[in-house]
Amino acid sequence: MRRLRPLAKAGASRLVPRPLAALAAVLMLASSFANAHEGESHEPAAETSAAAPASLRPRPQPDGSLRIDKPLQHALGLRTVLWSAEAATTTQRLPAEVIARPELAQQVVAAEAGRLEPPAEGWPLPGQRLRRGQVLAWLRPALSQRDIAERRATIADLDQKLVMSALTVERMRMQRTGAEDRAATGNVYYEQSQAEHDALSEQRRLLLDSLEGRRPLRAPADGRLSSVRAAAGELAVQGQVLFELAGTQGLRLVVTTWEPTIAARLRDARLVRSGAPLSLRGVEPLREAPGWQLLFDAPDAGGLNRGELAEVELAVADPAAALPATACALDASGRARIWLHAEAERYVPVNVGRCEAPRLAAALPAAARIVVDGAALLSAY
Repeated sequence: MRRLRPLAKAGASRLVPRPLAALAAVLMLASSFANAHEGESHEPAAETSAAAPASLRPRPQPDGSLRIDKPLQHALGLRTVLWSAEAATTTQRLPAEVIARPELAQQVVAAEAGRLEPPAEGWPLPGQRLRRGQVLAWLRPALSQRDIAERRATIADLDQKLVMSALTVERMRMQRTGAEDRAATGNVYYEQSQAEHDALSEQRRLLLDSLEGRRPLRAPADGRLSSVRAAAGELAVQGQVLFELAGTQGLRLVVTTWEPTIAARLRDARLVRSGAPLSLRGVEPLREAPGWQLLFDAPDAGGLNRGELAEVELAVADPAAALPATACALDASGRARIWLHAEAERYVPVNVGRCEAPRLAAALPAAARIVVDGAALLSAY
């Protein structure tokens, strides 16, 4: 029979074998960690600071992950946090200038040279709301003596053509009347001659108006008058831009920033006044100063006008704000890694190249539980 020795504790009167004492210590260590679960600090208790048994070691898997029992997780002091891309954002409020979208801007130009006259309601002013077809101004053509003579000659020629056209229309009408009981083709020729007569009449009317009357300049669409480039009584030249219109649904906001990566990290953009969403359309560098311009389109401008200043709220991804530096560790070959707590006892490495916040965030999934304490220990296996 093996020899037994008394327990070290004072006052003990029982004797136990040495193997049983070791087993009891292991059971006490395992029971002290029974309530640990994912996401909490796995630091060992003060009374169980002894090294873990050799049987409790990280077990490498074929895919590169590690299997670690719960008691060893506590012994290694592993701690994990839940990281999500949605949570790693910061908000910025920046001023924005309201401009008209170039592709939606409407212009009213002078079709020919002439003097501008105001409409009955007065000369239009910038910021005025307009409806489609509204008369903005009258253009009285300014013609030279040569132009007047040429147009009068053209009118005389049209008068002669109209006489011949009227005779043709009347002849086709009589043929159609006499052939009502047959399937004749006179109807087609009658309609064609009538259309030609109407076109000649319209040409004569326009030429006569250009000599004796004035032409209306109308708004091409509903919107707001953004710019007036002429005044009443001014002599306009052919092709001159007189008015500019901007639709209320066609505004663009320009935000100036000095962060070169803010466009790539942008998550959301909204108007502070109305909360209306904005869509990023482009980024361009400033021409005369350092910085960049972010161009946003506002489908619902909420009553903004061209030239006005508005406040824009930007939600920007900021990985450094939610990703601790201790989450990244180097392995034996010098590669940077982040460890994901994929399952209760399984840890998966993610190679990130370098421990830089933007690179780390790009390597992580949208939501993951990552190791923030003990990552260096896991990379050592």
